[in-house]
Amino acid sequence: MHATMSNRSDGFTLVELITVLAIAAVVASTALPSYKSLVMNSRVQTSLYQLMAHLKFARGEAIKRGFSVALCTSNDQATCNGGNQWESGYIVFVNINGDQVVDPGETILRATTAADPSITIRSAAFGNGIGYQPSAFTNVAGTFTVCDSRGASKARAIVVSATGRSSFARDNDGNGIYDDQNGNDLTCP
Repeated sequence: MHATMSNRSDGFTLVELITVLAIAAVVASTALPSYKSLVMNSRVQTSLYQLMAHLKFARGEAIKRGFSVALCTSNDQATCNGGNQWESGYIVFVNINGDQVVDPGETILRATTAADPSITIRSAAFGNGIGYQPSAFTNVAGTFTVCDSRGASKARAIVVSATGRSSFARDNDGNGIYDDQNGNDLTCP
């Protein structure tokens, strides 16, 4: 018996390799925009949920401590800067005298650093901060709007009522853009 030698190879031909690479390129090109949108949505949601957690924490602490507790924008996580650019960071502090400013003897309870650079968090109503009274009421009602480069169509928001209740904004008129506390469509800077 003779053993026959086979010229058969177990590799890929050039045509097979090019075909597989072409298919992979088509699949990747259709999946990449979806992935990018998923990442952007996640960044907006993360900023939104983080702010909501801090608002609920401040309200709860005001009730528990029997003193006003405030949130304000802060670039250094130690003092209020009085702006409406909440994406630069913000602090939660015991605000004994209710002036929305961290004074000596007032304790900082939580501090956040700047949000993702692609995110903006704005509120015209809360430019000087938001204070919760021991009754859980706030000093003013308003909306926090979280945006990215996609604009108002993908913006999300938190609506804070004068009773201190925070809720996620809804699209009440069905046009695909969420509404602020007055029922107006959200806008982004």
